[in-house]
Amino acid sequence: MDAAVRERSRGIDVLRGIAAFFIAGRHLAMYPRVPECELMVWFCDMFVMVFGAVSGFLLPDSLARAEGAADFMKKKALRIIPVYLFWVAAFIALTAVFDIFFDGGALNPKFADPKFWIFAILDGGGSTHLWYLAELFYCSSAVCAIWFAFGRMSRSPVSWWIAALVLLPPCAIWPECGHGPLLRLPCAMSLGVAFRLSAGKHGAGSAGVWAAVSAVALAFHFSAGFFSPHLPPAIRDFMVAVALLGLAVSLRNRGGKFFGWLGARSLGVYVIHPVFTIGVGYLLKKTSAPPYSLSLNAAYWAAVAVCSVAAAHILSRFRATAWTCGVKAPGRRRKEQATSARSCR
Repeated sequence: MDAAVRERSRGIDVLRGIAAFFIAGRHLAMYPRVPECELMVWFCDMFVMVFGAVSGFLLPDSLARAEGAADFMKKKALRIIPVYLFWVAAFIALTAVFDIFFDGGALNPKFADPKFWIFAILDGGGSTHLWYLAELFYCSSAVCAIWFAFGRMSRSPVSWWIAALVLLPPCAIWPECGHGPLLRLPCAMSLGVAFRLSAGKHGAGSAGVWAAVSAVALAFHFSAGFFSPHLPPAIRDFMVAVALLGLAVSLRNRGGKFFGWLGARSLGVYVIHPVFTIGVGYLLKKTSAPPYSLSLNAAYWAAVAVCSVAAAHILSRFRATAWTCGVKAPGRRRKEQATSARSCR
């Protein structure tokens, strides 16, 4: 990784750590709730595209380090598929336990539906909230194929800006595509790749340029929201992602060690939070009466986020469990860091 990328990585760590925190708030499952809660969930929903854009931003460097398409796909599969299958199984098992012991002693009828298992295993569906990880693997495979098949054209940021802008209108026209994984994640990842390749052309002195991009995107977002209250969610999320990516690139090495630590555990927070969403939600439902208030849902969100971060930190510290958070074992990380440090001298 070149010096410019190292300088920008801290800002990206800040953004992906914050995005993972807000995604935990997107899946609050306490109903019925007061209308004010919908605004909180609406705000959190914007960060799904941000998280996808960050994943896209990191892809070109992974592709550049790979020895070819097969090498990249092997590493991506070994990192994502075991994590995905483990947490899908954990989430389904926990749901079954709560059905038996807290919801009348009978399994949910959905477990007898073959469609539930197909969507749960292949697409993170079935209310496991892990569709992003499945789609991340599929989209990364598509980007990898384009990267190695089209050579110089695929290294041009213009190509990826065009791809992101072409995918955006269908997301806005068909809400089911804009909200779900079908087009929103490819659009977000194309945006992230475009940002990374554009940032690579400017070097470390581009902080002001990217801060200006961020300011313009935010200004457009708020003005469009003010003049058009029915702004499609996909366009809203796209402009927020542009603004926050621009801000993250302009941050460079600012942000402190905490955000670097949180960013490194962002994937762990994402895959773990559905388990705590179920567990904490059941406990709160047993001790509170509906409709559930904004303060209760805020406490629910905070509890899920804190528990997910703590669990991701604990699991990532041990060689036997680090893989469940999508991170390398501590001993392997130290060895690679030492090798990287020697190569930079």
